[in-house]
Amino acid sequence: MTYQTNIKMTVENGEGRKDYSFEAEELDITLDSNLKIRKEAGRESVFFETVKLLYGMDKDTGSTTRYHMETREQTPIEAGKTYYVSQLDEMNRTITFKTANE
Repeated sequence: MTYQTNIKMTVENGEGRKDYSFEAEELDITLDSNLKIRKEAGRESVFFETVKLLYGMDKDTGSTTRYHMETREQTPIEAGKTYYVSQLDEMNRTITFKTANE
């Protein structure tokens, strides 16, 4: 389902914690066994580009960034969960997150 929402995100990696805030993001967000966030073709998404950059740095350094996210609107993103990126598919503009709390 497509949501237009604001996202607050705190990331934790080897360099500490950093907070991000994304406004009026229009993303397709689904939850099955994993959280999937997809950017629509032709749309700008600072959220998608930020996660893509952080994931690329993780691949280069062999580390794993942890993501704590919450949205103002009700979405499949669970505020109390910690996520990590398990896959980023640039062709389909999809980020797959797994829960780190399990």
